[in-house]
Amino acid sequence: MRDFAPPGLYHGLSAAVAEQDALCRGMEESFVEGEGRASERELVEFLRRYREARKVGWLRRERRERWDEGRVGGWR
Repeated sequence: MRDFAPPGLYHGLSAAVAEQDALCRGMEESFVEGEGRASERELVEFLRRYREARKVGWLRRERRERWDEGRVGGWR
């Protein structure tokens, strides 16, 4: 039950934010360090996956900011 208490949920959210940021950094580095030139199809696929990952990261950061501001009902 401890994982579902407010401190546990907040800790999980903070860890998820850091994990998503690390994932996006890894995606950037692997694409930049890739061998040769990427085809247009590979570029489009990378951009689609990268945008989706950044969107998830943004949503997680936004949720953590709302929690920090006390805009999460009943948790503070």
